[in-house]
Amino acid sequence: MPASLTALAGRFTGPAWRRTLLPLAVLLLAACAQAPRTPTADAVLWADTTLGQPTQRPDTEAALRLDPALQAYLDQTLRPAARRQGGLLALYEALRASDIHVVYDASTTRTAAETFDARSGNCLSLVLLTAALADGLGLSVEFREVLTDTQWSRLAGLHVGNTHVNLALGPRPSPFASVLLAPPPMVIDFLPPEAAGKLPARRISRQRVLAMYLNNRAAEWLTQGDLATAHAFSLAALSQDATYPAAYNTLGVVFQRHGRADLAERAWRDGLARAPEHATLLANLAAALRAQGRLTEAQPLDAVLARVEGTAPFTYLARGTAALRAGDPAGARDWLLKELARDPDYHEIHFALAQAELQLGHPAQALVHLQRAGAESPRPELRSLYAAKAEHLRALGVH
Repeated sequence: MPASLTALAGRFTGPAWRRTLLPLAVLLLAACAQAPRTPTADAVLWADTTLGQPTQRPDTEAALRLDPALQAYLDQTLRPAARRQGGLLALYEALRASDIHVVYDASTTRTAAETFDARSGNCLSLVLLTAALADGLGLSVEFREVLTDTQWSRLAGLHVGNTHVNLALGPRPSPFASVLLAPPPMVIDFLPPEAAGKLPARRISRQRVLAMYLNNRAAEWLTQGDLATAHAFSLAALSQDATYPAAYNTLGVVFQRHGRADLAERAWRDGLARAPEHATLLANLAAALRAQGRLTEAQPLDAVLARVEGTAPFTYLARGTAALRAGDPAGARDWLLKELARDPDYHEIHFALAQAELQLGHPAQALVHLQRAGAESPRPELRSLYAAKAEHLRALGVH
């Protein structure tokens, strides 16, 4: 489903879409130990040569680098438009125009140049593309983390916690310009204007955004089973921002999958030293302690997690799918509706409900859920799958 761009500030408005989320924070079982060290010492201690050589070396500067095609677009299209109508309006119109319009795709976090080439990406990809072009136009760029509840998805056996980022643009400050006469900032976002304008956000540094990019890529390599490359990107993320808890979490999962429970525990404890209520770090550490029989140590972590997060993500979805496998579609539907009440927009819940409704003899309701699953899916291949199943029902006369 193509995404529409939102810009806020005076006349800069765009069509609505739906929520889009990222960066990735991986949740998985593992283990724990030791107090925080300096980032430099951590990089040395965590340099595990038994992981092998990475498939790809992290290139932090690539995130915002203009390749020849993007540089040519900036020089030949954007700058002339900026001279006619100002940099802010020129950039906004370019982002929503068909020649650079970005379609939402959560499967890969792309650099600015890759997003321009593919014309698709997640919200962080859009932020990188917009920031690179804004830098080229001499605009001021403020990166922002939108403060919403973590939304969860599942990928390659991992639970992925999704947060949301956007950015605010304005003219570059001048010592001679009056603050009172300065135009309001323009917020670029995939979210609809009414949502993007009302949700609270906090300013984050460029280093944090780069750490998010590197951590996203680490998590994506992790889902592909490439632990060496995931390890390299996790360390690169921490070298950009040693306070970013999600990077410690991903690093811990890498070590857990590599069989280094001691290093996984160290990474998670270091992350919790910086963010004591980070849900994924708490969950991983508590699960690891329980797996080692250290129940007394796990209990206070579980208590904090219950206060912070409540019921673990996908608990009801897991029970619902288990009921489907056991041949109990009515019970499955009850569990799935409870999960849907917590997250009405997650595609897997709607797909499971479609299966339950079909087994209960309600094809029309199943079609509704299939259509919703397709509309909410973040990945093109899943949208195609759900659309095919919905078309099959329509071919059978279901409406």
